[in-house]
Amino acid sequence: RLEEELKRASAERELILQSMLVGIIYSRQRRYVWVNRAFADMIGYRQDELIGQSSRIIFPDEKSWREFGERGYAVMAKGEPFSAEWQMLRRDGTPFWAQTLGRNIDPENPAAGSIWTILDITARKQAEAEIRAALEKQKELSELKTRFVSMTSHEFRTPLAAILSSAEISSHGE
Repeated sequence: RLEEELKRASAERELILQSMLVGIIYSRQRRYVWVNRAFADMIGYRQDELIGQSSRIIFPDEKSWREFGERGYAVMAKGEPFSAEWQMLRRDGTPFWAQTLGRNIDPENPAAGSIWTILDITARKQAEAEIRAALEKQKELSELKTRFVSMTSHEFRTPLAAILSSAEISSHGE
């Protein structure tokens, strides 16, 4: 009976993890031990293709992979979670932005592995870039408007001063 309950609880946990919209990874030594369907779909693989693979496959290059590991595992070695936005690659080579959060299973024993959640934030990053571009364009338009008003004011001020001066001279001459 106890074994049956354990199997049921395990099946429930598996179903919950597989139903998540966020990618979930269990890795050891930067190799995938378990991944959920959302993560596999996110990067364009089947789940079984990822088991045993190095996490290097989702990084654009060796340097990026090493830097992520150095930063992340240094933070997690202190028992703290590591969170970062990082550009990664799908199987077909297209880049995407990911919000990552990693935590060692046992802070005292990093070799026990880590749990990672991965969220595709590409759409948010694109929206942020578009907003920055729109703000920059608005700033440029504002600067152009200011220069135009300043220049127009100067251009009208000079002839108006001459007209005013002539009007004053002619009114004094009468």
